Order: sequence, then structure tokens, then C-alpha cells
Amino acid sequence: MPHTRIRLADLAVAIQQNGEACLCRAYAKATLNEMQGAIADPNQAIAIKSDQSAIHFNRGTDRSDLVDKKGAVDD
Repeated sequence: MPHTRIRLADLAVAIQQNGEACLCRAYAKATLNEMQGAIADPNQAIAIKSDQSAIHFNRGTDRSDLVDKKGAVDD
């Protein structure tokens, strides 16, 4: 199921730059323990729409999982 979510989110991002699709893709990657990708997607979402606190929260959580405590606190 996470692989399907990633493919659908890829399509949504390709059609229209969409921060929510980036977050869905990040969640699916985190579920698969692809943490570098799970952090890269919120970076893209922030570039699209930086005012959503959920994006920063999710990226901070993923950074914490990677033991990037400073990055997690910054988010």
C-alpha cells in the first residue's frame, strides 16, 4: 500500500505542485523506513507552501527519527 501511495503522490506532484501530496508521499516513505526521502518531501512541500505547521512538525519528527535533534528542534 505505501508504494501505491508514493506513485499516486508522484503523479499529483507532477500534475500540480501540491504540498499535501508531498506530505502524503513523505508519510508513505516513512512507513517504508525510507527516512531520507521522508525528509526530502517535506522540504519540497515547504518550498511550495511554507506556512503549514504540519509540514514542519512532520519533518521534525522524521529528523528526530534520524537522530538529527538540532534539525528536529529547528522545525
